[in-house]
This record gives sequence, C-alpha cells and structure tokens, in this order.
Amino acid sequence: MKKIGIITFHAAYNYGSLLQNYALQKVLAGLGFCPETINLRTRKQKEQYDYFTPIGKLLDKKRIILYLAFFFKKNELKQKYALFEKFLSEDLALSQEVADTDGIRSLPLYDAYVAGSDQIWNVGAKDFDWSYFLDFVPKGIPRVSYAASMGTCPDGILDGNDGARRKVRDCLLNFNAISVRETKTAKVINKILPERDCEVLIDPTLLLEAKCWEQHIAKEPIISGDYIFLYNPYFIKDVYEQARFLSKMTGLKVVVSNVNIKSSFYYPEFKSVLATGPWEFLNLIKNATYVIGRSFHLLVFSLLFEKTFIAVNGLGDSRLSNLLSLTGLESLASRGAEDLQKIIKGGKVDFTYAFDAIKNERTKALDFLSRNLK
Repeated sequence: MKKIGIITFHAAYNYGSLLQNYALQKVLAGLGFCPETINLRTRKQKEQYDYFTPIGKLLDKKRIILYLAFFFKKNELKQKYALFEKFLSEDLALSQEVADTDGIRSLPLYDAYVAGSDQIWNVGAKDFDWSYFLDFVPKGIPRVSYAASMGTCPDGILDGNDGARRKVRDCLLNFNAISVRETKTAKVINKILPERDCEVLIDPTLLLEAKCWEQHIAKEPIISGDYIFLYNPYFIKDVYEQARFLSKMTGLKVVVSNVNIKSSFYYPEFKSVLATGPWEFLNLIKNATYVIGRSFHLLVFSLLFEKTFIAVNGLGDSRLSNLLSLTGLESLASRGAEDLQKIIKGGKVDFTYAFDAIKNERTKALDFLSRNLK
C-alpha cells in the first residue's frame, strides 16, 4: 500500500486545522492509500499557543500580559488544550515528532507527499515554515498540493518580497500537481508560475458528508436550549458587535468557545465554554440556533449541518467568499444590522443547490487525488 506523507497545520490549537487534517487522512485511506501526517511542531508554533510558560521565563511584555489575562481561566484552557492533544494522539496518524526541516529529513521516506490543506502557504502566518512547500523532498518522489491556501487576502502577500516570490516559484516547479483552495490563491500562483496548471479544489472537510462528522458528536448538547454560537479565532470587533445585535434581535444568548482580552472586557454577557476540543466545537455548531463569525471552517460545518449562519463581511474574505459563491449562499454574508435583519427574516435556508455544488466538487477532488497519487 502506497504510504503518503501529509504536511499541514495539524498541531495548531485551532479547530479547523485539526479537522481538515482528519478529513484528508480519512479520504486518502478510503482511496486505498496509507496516509500519515508529518508531525512537524516548530518552536514558533509551540510558543504561539503556550500561554502558561512559567512567568520567570517570559521575556516580552505581550506574553506577560497574556499570562496574567488568562491566569484565572487557566484550568479551563488546560482542559481545552488537553482535548486538542487527545485528538492528535487518538484521531490522527502521526510520524515521530520533529521540530524543523532537518528533523523531517531524518524520517523514513514516503512514497509521495501531500502539502495541504489550510493556510500553509500564507507566508505571513506566525507559524509559517518553508517545509510546507515540500522543499525537503528528494527528487523523484511525487509532490502534490491539496487545497493549499495563502490566507484571507493573498493578492498582495508577496508584494515587495522578491526573495520569497522566487523561492515559492522554485519550490512549486518541483510539484507534480498543484491545487489550491481559493480562486484568489490560484491567481497568485498563476502569476508566479504561468506555465503550470493550478486547480481550485474544496477543503478536505467538505469531502466528508455530515453523517461522517456526526458520529463523533456526543448526543447530549454541550449547551441546552436555543443559543447563538459565535466563533472567530481572534478578536474582530465587527464580528462581536453583530453577534450582540443578533442576540438583541432574537433574545438568544451568545456562546463563545474561545476568549481574548478585549472580548472578555467588552462583551462580558457572552457565555464562554472554553474546555472545547475539535469534536466539542462541532457539538456547539450542530446544536446552535444561529451561527456567526468570520471563520472558514465555522462556515463549512454550519453548511454541512444546515445551520443558519452569518458570515460577517464574508464577501471581503478570500476564503469565505469563494465558498459562499460556490454554494450560492452569498446572501448569508453580512456587513451589518440591515443584512442581519434580512437573513433572520428570510427564515430557513435552502441548502439544495449548495449540496449539489459540493457533490460535484467532491467528484473533482477525489479524481485529482487518485490521478496524481496513484
């Protein structure tokens, strides 16, 4: 059986990162391959998600502020991160842990390598590493990207950085097949490498039907009764303001699964449920009355579970607008109170066209993986 090495943002304490990795592994296994994720956990990435370094070792002011701000939520956050680690150990097939490219080179070789999905080609991301362009793979071994992304606004991400642009081109020249997740990312790649084809394919999480995800969700809702689920990986005032307005319109409480300094201070009425790993995240989406945020994977699972969701400024985000356009759900993008009122008055969302579009994209994606890895 052909062994496939996947490299992606699998170890970020981010729901979508882990769930897309799980989906890609499951799909590749279903195609008859033996997938394994290269367990790259760089120092930068570990520091990014570690709020509990002993205070004596904290060197910069930002880390000290974070430490103090989250101190009283320490137990809940430790439970949250324990759930992420449990997911990594129980739900993903991982290689030995390595910290850098030299560590990857020390691992046994795979028969082929897949880079993706997620924002692995976002060179501005804090945990970006050139390994995500498969620069460590020996010549002669197939390299494929699956639905790789350059982030929310890829258009200018390489502007003024000729060195990075050249390196991206040099790396991609060695790929046997290139696919990305968004049309805007494809345009950037086509500018850098016009002589090569670049396909646009759906995120791995959309390759699995809702029933495949639902079997991992506890039958008992984490939150009882009707509620609005708000999720955004980081604080955006507009997202929180629209959630507050939605709450006033509907009379429903707002539930959040992550916390930051500003949201805790300005939105104390929002109920936080911090001890949530990837499967708990799906529980909160599936049982919500409304879902709101500016998160790509929040949109994905809201769609799969047929929830009424509000994509805040969704048409201004490359990742969200691409999926909204594909599924014909642009009307669920909101720029403020007026759009929110239209969405609520519109009642139950018809997902028929969306599911037909996704079904067609699944066929296209599975063909790409089979064709280029077999």
